[in-house]
Amino acid sequence: EDTGLGVHLTLDSETPVSNPVAIPTIVSKQDTFMSRSEIMLRLIKRQVKIDDVRREWTAQVEKVINAGLRPDHLDGHGHIQIFPTLLSLVIDIAKQFNISAIRLPLVPWGLKRLTGLMSLNLAAKYASIKFKSLLRHPDFMLGFASGGCYSESIFFKDIGLLKRGEIVEAMFHPGPVK
Repeated sequence: EDTGLGVHLTLDSETPVSNPVAIPTIVSKQDTFMSRSEIMLRLIKRQVKIDDVRREWTAQVEKVINAGLRPDHLDGHGHIQIFPTLLSLVIDIAKQFNISAIRLPLVPWGLKRLTGLMSLNLAAKYASIKFKSLLRHPDFMLGFASGGCYSESIFFKDIGLLKRGEIVEAMFHPGPVK
């Protein structure tokens, strides 16, 4: 079976693909993306022009396609792809590039990172309603709750919680073995 390839859409802490002059509401004075907290605050205050995000995310997807790769899903740095004011844009970009799936980070509950899990799950639930049958997505995503400490034993414990027929994405951030 083929391995899927996603475009990891980003709006923070990196260098944009687009000319910074063309996307002024999402870049800093240094012509890079702002920090995650800055861009989130600007999104909440509606100080971001959606056309700037559209221009940049379109450029990010085009860069992948122009490299000869064919993405089958979208995901996002810091799960930005499920930010409520960006959901319609994500759907538009997916349609534009014939991309049929998206990462929807619905994560199992746990005590570690509880506040983050609550807000992430609420945003993901809202996104799942908005996406409806427009974009396929996994039922759950494993790995987020462990935040960079996802061990083999935790992975096998998580797998034991799943039900037959569920589609699951496991997220791993490679790093040194401790």
